[in-house]
Amino acid sequence: MLEVHVLGVSSARPAHGRHVSGSVVDTPTGQIVVDCGEGFQERMLVHNSQLKACDMKQRLRHTRLRLLLLTHGHLDHCWGVLPMLQTMSLDGRNKPLAVAGPISDISFDALLANGANAILNDPGIVKVDLARQWQQWWSLGATNSELGYDITWFAVDFSIGERWLKLNPESGECSLLDNPPVLMDGVCVHPHETLHSVPSCGWSIQLADKAGRFEREKASEMNLDSEQKRSLAAGENVEIDGELLKAEDFRGLPRVAPCVLISGDTGAGAPSFSKIEVGPTLLIHEATYTSERVDRARQWLHSTSQDAANAAMEMSAKHLLLTHYSSRIEDTSQLLAEAREIHPSTAAAVDGDIVKMDLEGGISHLRYDGRGWSQLHDSF
Repeated sequence: MLEVHVLGVSSARPAHGRHVSGSVVDTPTGQIVVDCGEGFQERMLVHNSQLKACDMKQRLRHTRLRLLLLTHGHLDHCWGVLPMLQTMSLDGRNKPLAVAGPISDISFDALLANGANAILNDPGIVKVDLARQWQQWWSLGATNSELGYDITWFAVDFSIGERWLKLNPESGECSLLDNPPVLMDGVCVHPHETLHSVPSCGWSIQLADKAGRFEREKASEMNLDSEQKRSLAAGENVEIDGELLKAEDFRGLPRVAPCVLISGDTGAGAPSFSKIEVGPTLLIHEATYTSERVDRARQWLHSTSQDAANAAMEMSAKHLLLTHYSSRIEDTSQLLAEAREIHPSTAAAVDGDIVKMDLEGGISHLRYDGRGWSQLHDSF
């Protein structure tokens, strides 16, 4: 099961009861935060309290948080990181954490040449480049020795393919990785370069594929005994009267694991999206503007809801969830209608929404109404 808890759908500032960006992806091996805007830890706390009060099985806990993914350095997406890191320290966290995000090629090369604490004063580096912000966070105590738990920092750049750095702020060490890092075991995490005014990327998170179901009826029809069935079900071949029965022949088709891709901020037509070979189960894509404000979307490298739907179609996403609405938008019905003309399986996210995806391809969309969560049957 893969679950996404959407905790912020507003662009730039809180508006109309919506908070700025931030989501939690719950996986069997731990939880992942994707973006962490202003006040995120409070939203996470309130959401968890609501889950508990409603006797929901899910819980969002700092102790289960293993990975923090940032899509870019604009403050509505990352201003809540440092306070949350410090709160986890106050709570006595002792489990390691990984942090990853995109930086500019200029920052990347400077860090590689001069170490994690290199002076990043090149005018080509934007003020909110994550490399600059990380250095500020480190100076304010976001280091292993100050926090009391280990954080590993990873930076990615897309100027020459996909390049990765591993940073250690205390030793100053900066390592160029030969291969993309395994950011968290049990899941496949991959960045997708996007089009924005600062270095940016979306993130896809996918569980490991599962073997097809064991075909018990086939085994029974061959009059296999219990021990032979157990061996085949465990993936072990069985020999009977000189005939080799292969375990793989007693399995159905592999079950493709659910995948979510969260776009972050992006203009229309991000080239990396067209290169995705297998579309995600769910694309969560920004929809800052309606179609009549397309000129503004192009100016600021954001997307309309139609752009989001086109991206979903291009990558063959099964379902689309709109987010990141401009403060001008109070009612999302127009956004939703415009997107559904292109990609019918589309919903518009609200703060507190939960989307569940299972290994059988099923998806459910739950919404909080002040008393509890109920499934939206007209969503996807």
